[in-house]
Formats: sequence, C-alpha cells, structure tokens
Amino acid sequence: MFLSIGVRMVVNVEALNMVESVGNVVRKRTVPYVVSKGAGSYVLRWVPAISGECLAHSYQAYLSDIAQKLGESVCEWCKRHEFIKHFDLRFWNLTKDKIEYHSEELKIAEKYGKKAEEVPLSIDVYKEIEHSIVKTCTVEDIGGFLVTQGAVKRTSRFSFSYAVPTIDSVLKGAIALDNQFLVRHAPQAEAMRQEIKLTDIQAQAPYYVQLSSAVYSFMYYLDILNIGRSSISGEYVIGEESRKRRINAAILALSEMLDNRIWGAKLTRYNPIMDYELIIATLVDKVQFQCTPPSLEFKEFVESTLYRALKVKEDIKDIGIFNIYVWCSKNVIQEQVNTIVEKYKEKLEESKVLLNVIRSYSVRDLFGKIIKDLGLR
Repeated sequence: MFLSIGVRMVVNVEALNMVESVGNVVRKRTVPYVVSKGAGSYVLRWVPAISGECLAHSYQAYLSDIAQKLGESVCEWCKRHEFIKHFDLRFWNLTKDKIEYHSEELKIAEKYGKKAEEVPLSIDVYKEIEHSIVKTCTVEDIGGFLVTQGAVKRTSRFSFSYAVPTIDSVLKGAIALDNQFLVRHAPQAEAMRQEIKLTDIQAQAPYYVQLSSAVYSFMYYLDILNIGRSSISGEYVIGEESRKRRINAAILALSEMLDNRIWGAKLTRYNPIMDYELIIATLVDKVQFQCTPPSLEFKEFVESTLYRALKVKEDIKDIGIFNIYVWCSKNVIQEQVNTIVEKYKEKLEESKVLLNVIRSYSVRDLFGKIIKDLGLR
C-alpha cells in the first residue's frame, strides 16, 4: 500500500522557515521558481518557501510522541526530538554510561562502535545493524538513517516536498515577502549600559524579521509496504501487530501536525494564520501512485489526479485497492470539486476507483477515513 497526499493552504504572516541572520535582519527562506506563461514562455521568480526538512522535522517530532503513546519503541534521542539517527555507533559506545540505551543499540555499539574503516564490510554486518535499529526505533524505521559504519543506509519511508506558492497565486501576484521592523524597548537599561561602558552588547536593539504570506502547496508520500521491512534482506523484522501500530502512528502524526498547526519556526511571535483549502489523498496497492502536484491551478489539480488514476487502472489490471479522498474546508470549494467529479464519476465507478469527497472543518476526518479503510481502527 502507498499513500500520497497533496495539500493547498493559505498561510498569512508566517516565518516558519528562517535561514540566516545578516546583522539584525533574520531572513526567510526563498527559492527560485519557474512558472509557465503559456506557449513555451517561462519566467523565473524568487518566492518564499518552507523546506521539506522543516516539514519532516516537525512530522518526526509528532511521530515520536504518537508512537510512544501507542506502545512502540522509540530511541532515546528521537524521544528528545534530536534526530541524529544513529549516525556513528562510536557515539553510543562513548555515551552508554550517561544515557539509558536499548539492548539492541548496545549490542551493535559494542560490536561495531569503531572507526568506519575498522568495521568488516559484509551483508551480514549491514543486516544486523539495520535490523537492530529498526526494532529499536519507530522514527528511524519510518524516517530512515545513515550509519557511518558500513555505511548502512535506510531510505526514509516518507517524503515531503518543499511547500511553495501555487502557480496561479504566483501569476496573480498573491504572494508577499516583507521585512518587519521591531525593537527591544529598554531605554533605561540602555542608558545604564552606556554608563557602565558595556560596549559589546545593546540593551535596546532594533531588528528586522522577514515574513511572507502565500497560498502554499506541498506533497507527502508514505511507503506503507516497507514499514518494518529490511532494506537489505527484504524480510519484516517486527511483528504484524507492531507494524500496524507503526503505520497508524505514521498517518496519525501527519493528521496531528496539520490539524494542530503547530509546526515550523518562530511560532512564539509569528504563529501564522493558516487555513487548509483542499487536500487530495490517494491510497493504492501494488503501484507507487502520487497525486498530481497541488501547485497547479485548483481545477487542474483535481481533474488531473482523477484522469491519471483512470489511466493507471486501465494499464495495470491487478490493482486491488485504489481510493481517492478529496477533502475541502468550504462549501464553495466542494461545489467546484463536485462539478469536476461529476465528469468522471461513471468512469471511476466502472474502473472500481473509490472516490470520497469529504467536506469538513478538520483534517482529522480525512485521516480517520484513511486509517479506517486500512483496517487500523
């Protein structure tokens, strides 16, 4: 089974992904963005963005907490939301007197916690290291890791795109990037600082924070099939019930993250005004199908996903489950979705593509339906 999700959201006054300070200016992340103006004409724009790394960090923090609540194993560093991912087993060897590690971690650290060139290169070694870490930590099972000794690499079972403005919002100029002037106001403390001749700092200080407002879009993908499964041996290294709990945790983590809207940087003073407009999810077995990028114009995002689903079903006959979920937050959006869906309704039914249109104020209703269809609730 493979889960794909595309999200369109309006985000106002956000500083969710800051990249550097230059003097007293804190800069927002921007990226180059190529936009088609039709008939082979293109223009390059620099637009605000939120990195996939930013999204993934927040997601893994939710995943860590939820996995623990469901009774699944999480390593000590992922519990702390420090995702160092067993980067070098020497670190575990040298800190085992300070941190209470899992027995599986201690076993591989004692055997292979040496310089990388001193560890024997063999499939059996790679397999033992990967199996031990997957058993030990749900976050690293789903989020991947790279261990220097080996080197043993496990590709992440989930992926995030960057969150970037939608193409139509860029063309219509519905994005903004601005520097906000702020000051730490402390006139008496500043006068006293000068009096005592403390010259290397300021008590009263002006600063600028760069922020943006945009209609953002991003994609998420989850390889459900390979959760709990070794990249090297191909065998499942955890039990079926444990695997179900981890799949549940992976989906619930995204649900919590999106519904709570607590993710990204500078939330204490720049907690953004965020509204999810439209989300399309696809749940498919045997085929790694991704929904069409949500950065496309609204109608094209919906229609293209439906059309591509029909073509996949036409070309690949043995797909068992092909579910499409369209979630929207407003009646006016649902009306537009229904108009598009009506064109494809008959063909979707003939092809046994199950379409669910969900109008709700909470994305939890969308993810609850997906979890139910997977038989996890």
